[in-house]
Amino acid sequence: GQVYRARLRDGRDVAVKVKYPGIDQAVRADMQNLALVMKLVHTVWPSANPAMVDEIARNFESELDYLREAKTQRQVAAQYRGHPFIAVPDSVVEHCTPHVLISEYVDGVGFEQMRTLPEAERNRIGELIYRFYIGSLFQHNEFCGDPHPGNILMAPDGRVAFIDFGLYNRMDPANVAFEKNCLVAAGERRGRELYRLMVDRGIVDAGSEVTPEDCLDYVRAASEWHLVDEEI
Repeated sequence: GQVYRARLRDGRDVAVKVKYPGIDQAVRADMQNLALVMKLVHTVWPSANPAMVDEIARNFESELDYLREAKTQRQVAAQYRGHPFIAVPDSVVEHCTPHVLISEYVDGVGFEQMRTLPEAERNRIGELIYRFYIGSLFQHNEFCGDPHPGNILMAPDGRVAFIDFGLYNRMDPANVAFEKNCLVAAGERRGRELYRLMVDRGIVDAGSEVTPEDCLDYVRAASEWHLVDEEI
């Protein structure tokens, strides 16, 4: 979509995202083509999982659904309303349509300007970004699938504001708990416990040559940056 700044008749400044004409049909046609390609790839590369296409398609559908995004944004805004350090603009649901998303306008500075701030302020912003994007998974069983600098602003009051909730997803609490247990085991280098978690979950075949040390290396390679208690 294309985003514009506007003002409602009641005087509120808002951001208006208007969906590009024909984008729904274009994306769905691309998904059909991708599904066909994946079927062909699967015949010569059996490990290529066609289910990936279904996952990609579901996420694209979510991004096309502006009414769903407006509802999600309202829920997240309610969670952070009154927060001293984090701001999430509310959606103006009553004016949203399947093709137009309207939300409160954040008059903030962008990420490039934040990078020019003193180190202590950059560290503060970095911690808030981490807490919002990573902490939300373990606190609320939900996460943003599109965390990038363009969706982060610093409001005039110093709070860090987050926008764009088209790819905001929720996870089963049991799956989140499992992931947390794996991360804790890896962080504390308890390889055998991590191995047993993965075997019980069906991630690792107990009859394979995978070792507890392999499991530890795998998780730490992906996640060590937020497991070690040191400056990075």
